[in-house]
Amino acid sequence: VAVRRAVYVPYLDDFCNSLKERFESHKETVAALQHSLPEFCTKTDFYSLEAAFNFYEEDLSHKEVVQSEFMLWKEKWSQEKSENLPKTAISSLEKCDKAFFPNIYILLKLLAVLSVSVATVERNFSSLRRLKTYLRNTTSESRLNGLAFLSIHRDIKIRDEEVRDKFASVPRNLDFVL
Repeated sequence: VAVRRAVYVPYLDDFCNSLKERFESHKETVAALQHSLPEFCTKTDFYSLEAAFNFYEEDLSHKEVVQSEFMLWKEKWSQEKSENLPKTAISSLEKCDKAFFPNIYILLKLLAVLSVSVATVERNFSSLRRLKTYLRNTTSESRLNGLAFLSIHRDIKIRDEEVRDKFASVPRNLDFVL
């Protein structure tokens, strides 16, 4: 009991304080980064984003340029219906024109990378787990990888002609006839 009180409890307290100290300092920055999302930028002004600007100042243009860009970004999304606004950093990044909004693009990229939990990644792992369970004994590793890519990247369109040509180009005992 004495060792527990003398060593273990102070160690846990120090560990908890270290975690709080490490993550609390970035809480304001991450919260400010969220204001670059179209869902939030339409309801706020640049000063909500200022903590993120100050933290990432070296990666961005001058404050006036970023502020003007933010105002244009806000104006762009204020004309949209709220249900059409991108809700995540990744979907916002896809809708952001890098040439027209370079600083907003950087902020959205930072927000997408800083996410603690991204459903897309979790979906990829669950898809792979499902595939492995179903195909464990009947599929080679290369086919499993191909099926995993198809499942994970559903948004990529695959043309039938490309598949047919790839299939026909592989040497086989019988001729491939359509």
